[in-house]
Amino acid sequence: MNSVFSSLKHGNTMPKKKTHIENRLNHLKKALKHLRTNTYVANISEFQRLICAFSESLDHLPSRGKWEKDLPKLELPIDSSYSKHHNPSLLIGGVIRGDGPAITYSSLSVCLIYSTDDSYQKTASDSCCLNSFRETKRIVRRFHFDFQPESTKHPCSHVQYGGNIPSEYSDFHYCVEDIDNPRIHYFPIDVVLLLDMFLKEFPTPLKPLTSENNWRGLVFKSQELWWKEYVDTLKDCLNNSQGKTFHELVYCGPL
Repeated sequence: MNSVFSSLKHGNTMPKKKTHIENRLNHLKKALKHLRTNTYVANISEFQRLICAFSESLDHLPSRGKWEKDLPKLELPIDSSYSKHHNPSLLIGGVIRGDGPAITYSSLSVCLIYSTDDSYQKTASDSCCLNSFRETKRIVRRFHFDFQPESTKHPCSHVQYGGNIPSEYSDFHYCVEDIDNPRIHYFPIDVVLLLDMFLKEFPTPLKPLTSENNWRGLVFKSQELWWKEYVDTLKDCLNNSQGKTFHELVYCGPL
């Protein structure tokens, strides 16, 4: 196993500095505390309540031993200018696992939700199930970003389109086939980077957050903590210093 991803295997992006293992979790706590008191977040009361509850739960993690925390279902309304008749929203969720102060696994998802007006006339490009589920919120797109350093079957960090959803999402209609591949290698993503990426993509009430200096500072720190080894590996591949392709290096085990 190459040195970069053997370090990822232990939840560490900078193997020479053990404190960086703990810094990922500490940084997440800091980011959540910033969101709890942010003016834009305060305008979305349920979103703020769930962020506060999740933040508080991380403050009571065990200092030793394994733990698991579900990221609550965070729903953000999208401005109607994005899709006039579908009442769009973003639904963000996932799960994070750790061992003591280290984050050892995460699976973070983003769903695009539609709830279509009765007055809307279905077109050929619309979902085949639109008319059957007009009164139900529908998941029309879903992406999830996994950090799985123990995996031997697919890239340690990857993005997947679709995929199965947890049972707690059963109140949303979702047409899905039980297909696990492809898992496409991607930069490791934490909650901060996930939020920043999708807030820039969609016109939500939190979009102005991405321009705030304090938030941007949190994003820069996440990039440092989660991306440095990934980028260094890419540089090594471009220089052919290890004699392996990038696809060979991003798999922890045999291809």
